[in-house]
Amino acid sequence: MNGTSGEEINSTTKEDCGERFASNDDDEPEAISLSGIFSQLAVGLTKKIKEGVQSYFGGGLTTKYDDYWPNDDLDSELEAENKKSYKNNSIHIPSYDHSQASEYIEKLKREQNQGTCFSVMSFNILADRYVRNPRHSNLYAHCDPKCLPWSYRFNKIMNHLGEVDADIVCLQEVDKDVYETFEPLLHNRGYEGVLQLGNPKKKGEGKDIPGLATFFRRSIFEKNWVIASYRASILGLTIKKGHEKGRVLALLNCHLEGAPWKHKERKDQLNAAIRKLKKADFSYSLLCGDFNGSLEDNSLALNTAIKHGYRSVYLNHPSRDISCLISPREVDPKNPNIYMVDNILHGSSLTPIAVMNVMNSSWNRKKVIKRGLPSLHWPSDHLSVGAILSFSKSSNLRTGVVANPEPKTFTNLEEERKKARSELENALSNKELKIWNKFEMAEDEQKCLNRLSPGTIEVVKKRSQAKQNFLDSLSAEKQKIIKSYAIAKKKSKAKKGQNKSKGLKKVNKQKHKAY
Repeated sequence: MNGTSGEEINSTTKEDCGERFASNDDDEPEAISLSGIFSQLAVGLTKKIKEGVQSYFGGGLTTKYDDYWPNDDLDSELEAENKKSYKNNSIHIPSYDHSQASEYIEKLKREQNQGTCFSVMSFNILADRYVRNPRHSNLYAHCDPKCLPWSYRFNKIMNHLGEVDADIVCLQEVDKDVYETFEPLLHNRGYEGVLQLGNPKKKGEGKDIPGLATFFRRSIFEKNWVIASYRASILGLTIKKGHEKGRVLALLNCHLEGAPWKHKERKDQLNAAIRKLKKADFSYSLLCGDFNGSLEDNSLALNTAIKHGYRSVYLNHPSRDISCLISPREVDPKNPNIYMVDNILHGSSLTPIAVMNVMNSSWNRKKVIKRGLPSLHWPSDHLSVGAILSFSKSSNLRTGVVANPEPKTFTNLEEERKKARSELENALSNKELKIWNKFEMAEDEQKCLNRLSPGTIEVVKKRSQAKQNFLDSLSAEKQKIIKSYAIAKKKSKAKKGQNKSKGLKKVNKQKHKAY
C-alpha cells in the first residue's frame, strides 16, 4: 500500500484535542518517566549521580535511581515538580547540577544543531483492537482494567513521545484513526508523518495488521521517497543541514510476523524489505521496529539483517535490556534470559554514541515484575528503545554513554564466559551453586517460550521472587560475581549467534560455487 503523508490529513490544534499531550496523572505519584534513560558508563561520568543524569532526549532528567540512592526527600521533590511543571507541552523535570553530564549533553546538542548527529526512538504502542478483541482477553487478564482503555493509554503514549522528543519516531501497531489523532499533535511539535497501513501479500492476508507510522523532525529532514513492503515502511529522508546536507538517510520501520513459530516468515519479510531498500539511493541506513525476535535467541530475521551489514545499537552493550513483554510475560532486568524483540540496527556509515536504557527505574522494575504490562504506569506491552547516532564513523564526540565496542571474536567472549563461570563456582558454596544452577536451567528453558499461560506466569513470578530472595541472601561480592557471569554469558551467546549466521553464509557461497 502507498504511504499516506501527514500533509494529507486536516490539521487540528492541541487545544482542539484537549490537553492530553501534556497530561500527567496526579493520582500516580510513582509513575516517573522512562524517557531518555541513558547508561552513563564511560570515563569521566561518575557511576552514582545522585540527582540523575540530564537527558539528551527532551532535555529533562532521568530520576528514581533508588537502587543506588534511596532518598525520599529527593523523590518527593521530583514528584511534586513532575506534577506541576510543564515545558513545551511535555513534562519538564527541573535540572540538578552535574557539570560533567551537563557538559556532555550540551556537546551532543551542539553536534545535533550542526547536523552531525540525530536521535531516534522506536515504540510498539499496542493497538487498541488487540486489547478490545475478546479472543485476546486472556493476554491482558493480569492488567488493571483502568489501564486498558485507549483514552488512558493515549495520554501516556503522547506524554512519553513529548518527553523523549526524538528527531525520528518509529511507531508500530498504529491504526488509521489513531494516526489521524497523533499527526496534528506531532505536526504542531515540528514533525511530519507517514502512515503505511496493512500491506497484504495476497488477497485476504494481512487485513487485520495495524499500520506503521514514521515521524521525522521537519527542521532536520525532508521526505525524499517512500517504498512500501510487506510489514515494513521504508522512507528516504534528505538531510537539510550540516556537512551531510543533501544526503539521504534510508529509514526502515518494520513490524514483523508475531507468531512465535513463524521464524522463516519473519526472515523473509525483513529480507524482502532490505532488498527493496538497497535498490534506492541513500548514503545512510537505519532499521527500526518490532522484529519479534532477539539476537540472543538466534532470530533468523535479525541474523538476516546482520548478514546485510547491520548491527544493533544495543549489541554487546552492558546496559542492554528487555524492550517487550510479549504480553503477558515476566520482566526482570536481573534475569539474563529476558531478551529484546524491539531493536534499532544501523548501517556501517552510522555510529551509535548513546542508547536509551529502558529498565533503569526502580518503580518500573518492581511494578512490571508484579503486574506485567501494560499497567497504570506504562501504556503498552512493549517498552520503547532509543539511540543517538552520528553520521560520521570517526566521530570525535566524547562518548559519555558507551557505544558499541569493536567486535570481539567469539573465542574471546567464550573464554570470558568460562572465566566468569569459574569465578562463580569458586565464590559460591556447593549448596548455593546448586540453587543457582536450578534457576539458570529453568530460565534457559523459559527463553524458548513465547506467550505464557496465566498459570505459567504465576509460576514464573514465584520463581523470580525466589531467585531475588536468594540473591539478596548473598554477600555483595557474590552478587557482583553472579552479575558479571550473567553479562559474560549474554555477550557470548549473542556473538555465537552472529558467527553461526556467518558460517551459514559461507556454506551457502561454497554450495553456489559447487554448482
